[in-house]
Amino acid sequence: MARKKILVLGYFGRESGKLDGQTVKTRSTYAMLQEELAPAGYGIDSFDTEILKKGRWRILGLFWKLLSCKTVVYLPAQNNLEKFFPVLYRMSGMVGFDILYIVIGGWLDAFLKDHPGLVPGLSRIRAIFPENKDVIQALRTDFKMSNVVWLPNFRICRFKPDFLQGDARPGNVQVSDERLIVKEKDGFRLVFMSRIFKEKGVETVFEVVDRLNAAGSGEVTVDFYGQVEADYEERFQELLGRCPHAVFKGSLEPGKVVETLAGYDLLLLPTFYPGEGFPGAIVEAGLAGIPVAVSLWKHNIEYVKDGETGFLIPLGPGETDAYADCIRKLRTDRDLLLSMRKKAYQESRQYTAEAVWPVLRPYVEGGSQGH
Repeated sequence: MARKKILVLGYFGRESGKLDGQTVKTRSTYAMLQEELAPAGYGIDSFDTEILKKGRWRILGLFWKLLSCKTVVYLPAQNNLEKFFPVLYRMSGMVGFDILYIVIGGWLDAFLKDHPGLVPGLSRIRAIFPENKDVIQALRTDFKMSNVVWLPNFRICRFKPDFLQGDARPGNVQVSDERLIVKEKDGFRLVFMSRIFKEKGVETVFEVVDRLNAAGSGEVTVDFYGQVEADYEERFQELLGRCPHAVFKGSLEPGKVVETLAGYDLLLLPTFYPGEGFPGAIVEAGLAGIPVAVSLWKHNIEYVKDGETGFLIPLGPGETDAYADCIRKLRTDRDLLLSMRKKAYQESRQYTAEAVWPVLRPYVEGGSQGH
């Protein structure tokens, strides 16, 4: 029996070390396939589209890999989808490999309205896996696509929050009250973890922290993690210099994110970024056992249960006060904080590799369905 070869095609960012939603999801998908299928004799290969920046001739290496694979797991950004998908689709017909398109972000339905020529090919590939349910509904309703399957953003994570005691098995979501503990702290620790630029709501975070500390309700601090966009560096440093309660701690390797987040009380993400899909920070916060306060923006309402796993805050003039009120509430009601930590962790278990692999598995292991 011939060895089954799977090619993961996407932007890994290996040479630049870039860490964002796209590179983390691409790497996580590759790692999950390696873990689940390599022991069964599958060959798992990858092609990092970042190397094409160093010379278009490098695409010849991709074509060589495509000639020998049975399945392409495809994680494109918008430019790649527009320019390269038509080529990939034609090759799939000639060579005979399946295409499994794992969507990153929540932009696909709007993008296809501007690029309708992509719809016929996308409708005929093996499957498309959006991470947002409303995107799935739009693809089915507006474009009559029947090959769409929900596959949420996920993380490979075996970390257990400190309030879980005993030897809970991986994937166990039954968290009993007697196995919970709360660490009393003098201050309240906020965290922001994402790419750092204005549209992620960075300036709102500074406003919230300044307002809380000016009110004299006890020290509230915030630590920032993430890669700072080059055109925002100067402004970010200016904001840090004016806020003694904020610290920038650089970037974290993906494997250290959840463990680091577990040391905080609440994650803030007041994003209004147009390309937001399913923010990985929400997944990671839940796996760390901390609630989130996020903007009521794009698809966030799908992933945060307001008042249970976090808070959904409408964008607008009153948002700074709304975030501050949520923090005061958690600061004075430790029972509520404990309850939200518990629920956030429970909900997050559906966004682990163990939970999403059964969805992807039959498409990867199954034979070619044609085009």
